[in-house]
Amino acid sequence: MAPARLGELAELPGILSATPALRPFTGGAVASGGAASSARAGGPLAAAPRPSGEACGPIPIEADGPLHSAEARERFGVDGTGVTVGVISDSFGANALPTSWEADVAAGVLPGAGNPCGRTIPVEVISDMRTGSDEGRAMAQLVHGIAPGARILFADAGASEFEMAEHIGQLAAAGADIIVDDISWNSETTFQQGFIATAIEQVKASGVAYFTSAGNGTALGTRGASADRPISSWRTTAYRAAACPDWLLTGPRDPLANLGSYDCLDFDPDPAIETPFDTLQTGGAVGDGADAVSVVGSIAEPMFGITTSYEWRFYAVDPVTDEPKLLAIAPQIGEFFPGSIGRVSVPSGSEIRMVMVRTAFDPAAPSPAVQLQFMRGGEAFVERAHLGDGVNDVVGATTFGHAGDGSALSVAALDWRNPTVLRDYSSLGSTTLYYAPVDLTGPNPAQPLAAPITPQTPNIASVDGTQTSFFDDTGDPEYRFFGTSAAAPNAAAVAALAKSYAPGLSGGDLTAGIVNTARGPAAGGPVNPYTAFGIPDSSVFGAGIVDASALLESLTALPGTPQGFRASEVTADSFVLSWDTASDAKQLQLEATPVAVVVADAPGRPCRERLGPQRPPSRQSSRVMRPRTS
Repeated sequence: MAPARLGELAELPGILSATPALRPFTGGAVASGGAASSARAGGPLAAAPRPSGEACGPIPIEADGPLHSAEARERFGVDGTGVTVGVISDSFGANALPTSWEADVAAGVLPGAGNPCGRTIPVEVISDMRTGSDEGRAMAQLVHGIAPGARILFADAGASEFEMAEHIGQLAAAGADIIVDDISWNSETTFQQGFIATAIEQVKASGVAYFTSAGNGTALGTRGASADRPISSWRTTAYRAAACPDWLLTGPRDPLANLGSYDCLDFDPDPAIETPFDTLQTGGAVGDGADAVSVVGSIAEPMFGITTSYEWRFYAVDPVTDEPKLLAIAPQIGEFFPGSIGRVSVPSGSEIRMVMVRTAFDPAAPSPAVQLQFMRGGEAFVERAHLGDGVNDVVGATTFGHAGDGSALSVAALDWRNPTVLRDYSSLGSTTLYYAPVDLTGPNPAQPLAAPITPQTPNIASVDGTQTSFFDDTGDPEYRFFGTSAAAPNAAAVAALAKSYAPGLSGGDLTAGIVNTARGPAAGGPVNPYTAFGIPDSSVFGAGIVDASALLESLTALPGTPQGFRASEVTADSFVLSWDTASDAKQLQLEATPVAVVVADAPGRPCRERLGPQRPPSRQSSRVMRPRTS
């Protein structure tokens, strides 16, 4: 049934609640952990040898140039061997045309038995719904291209964000060191970390590095003050009540007609002016057809603690009568959810009016922040009336859910041919969190944070538009994969090279290293096209473009940890400590709890340490020493 009629269903006897079955969006475009000193324990894992004379894959790895990943493989002798990368997307083996999973292996673009490059460890599928576009298979191809030695796992996004959260845990349990997804569920919370974010935080705590696509929600205006400006979202820090427009109701049978009271959101930040709707203009000429727009909205109230009821309404102004006519309603997802979803078909060459109607609220509760964005189809709009004041009202931010709440490393998209150029669909940040994460133990509303937190997203940028064997046919002779769905696995593959070089590197240190070594504008990285609108670099591409060579170079400053520590000649007040030589360490510092610190003159040379009589040493007490190399 139509989502707008879920309220009627919920009123039927015996129905406790009615919530729509949702489908996820992928990020494909349409045409701190452990100590650094232990990071390289055991040394780099050498790249697996390639069979000489054999052609190893029909597709050039076009991300290698802008991401400096070919240089990194050559300089540091790694290819991802020893690292496991988990991929989450819509499907993996659902389609056989234009290529199948088996054909991809035979061609060398995926690992498995019969791979001509000797990469015989097959992709391990944890879960595959067997329906979808096989975007996950395309993502795996990109990972394999940059890090061909890495083991790859795949899991689909499941049937809900709850099931996707389970799959995240399953990938980690199966050995994933790095996980990358390109999924956005429109039920994900905007102003609070939700179920997926909580699952991500849990696997991060176990050492996993987590990447996600930032999204493809940005659309630019082309007329007036909206020209070249991101206009596909609108947000305010607090709901402002205004009298609703007199054309709001469609007639006596309109559901709102039976309500005792309701009000509408004031889109004008000037307290002296009330404007209970926003006005948007669609491109093209009247009669040219219509465009489908996917709408996602939210209020800043916690899951399971909703006190505000509302809906979004969309009207088209009749060009003849000048009367607004209702096009669609985007209702709340359910009584426990802060979000709303909908789909509206907007006619070309038309004036569209957007109204938020509040039908119930708690007068004692603070007025919540409000967001509405166009997840897909925002390019249908060429101009909007309310562009915000940049303080309380902000236009253009479209990262949300786990791509915007700071749980995952969120990846923006750049043009692989010229990585200084941002893709105009790449989602912008940032969002603000008002509540603690969703409580997984039961339907309990989370408490407000002591102060709102604004995670800066996207965190980094990578490239898209690179080749695969089958995905995203644009009419070119080759298949090119566009969108942040492609940028994210390219970045994750770079992380696999670093993890292969420094196997002991924690997920937290790995992601921090990627951010810290990214190339920003001053180093020849991406250029911010939105500075004139006050949008900072941190909300556009984060720290900059991923740089594999710089990342691995930074890890050479982390010498290997000495191994084979042994105590001998133990007496009541002393012992001799020895260790195996660490060839890449110039000196070794030892810390003994509670009173002694000794620096050896040379690696591998035994030292005698005398401890105070207040604590006689033993073999057990010697293990509290923490070696740190420099």
